[in-house]
Amino acid sequence: MENAKDTLKAAAFNIEEDDLKGFEQINSNTMSVPFIRIIQKGSPQINREKPEFIQGAQAGEWFNTVTKDVYGDAIRLIVLNYDHIYIEWRPDREGFVGYHTVENAERLAVDKTFGKWKTKDGNLLQENYDWLIFAIHNAETRQRALQSLRMYFRGEHRNGGLDNDVVFEKAAVIKLDREFNPDDIKAAGEMVCHIALKLPDTVERFVIQISKQGIFESVG
Repeated sequence: MENAKDTLKAAAFNIEEDDLKGFEQINSNTMSVPFIRIIQKGSPQINREKPEFIQGAQAGEWFNTVTKDVYGDAIRLIVLNYDHIYIEWRPDREGFVGYHTVENAERLAVDKTFGKWKTKDGNLLQENYDWLIFAIHNAETRQRALQSLRMYFRGEHRNGGLDNDVVFEKAAVIKLDREFNPDDIKAAGEMVCHIALKLPDTVERFVIQISKQGIFESVG
């Protein structure tokens, strides 16, 4: 774990510059990418007989596919950046390989069947669209950000990236509350999160700051 920014980006690296050691066990079950989608009349989120059912959800509302948070019929946010990328998976999505630009994916693909691009190794190149957004800074958005951070680091704890000889709450101490986000921080359009991670044989402390200029980290 070289720095907190790379950690928060869930190991978004250049596949040609990395040997991928340590990521062999990552697959679609351990790496859930959250999406914001709208609930429709036939969506399973409003069908009590479906495992995807969300209590209190209604058609026409937006929800998070990972946290299951329901945002109502409107979301207040600011779009900062948009990326069209490809995610490379081993066959049957049994192992995460890396992220690619469209140009790199086109170069790697030897089979460009619509929706099923594949590399010479048989890996799947999954098309994806990423949006970098800002949401309104309040207690609700802080809680959502906190939940997302906890979900990611729980995966690291299970996989041994954090010291799993101790319970998760001690291996990853994540603080994102009013204490670190007074009115002057909020007015500046920033959000501050303090994270202490217990790695095997050491403890790393980071301060994550989300601002209009981007995401920055410092060693605490």
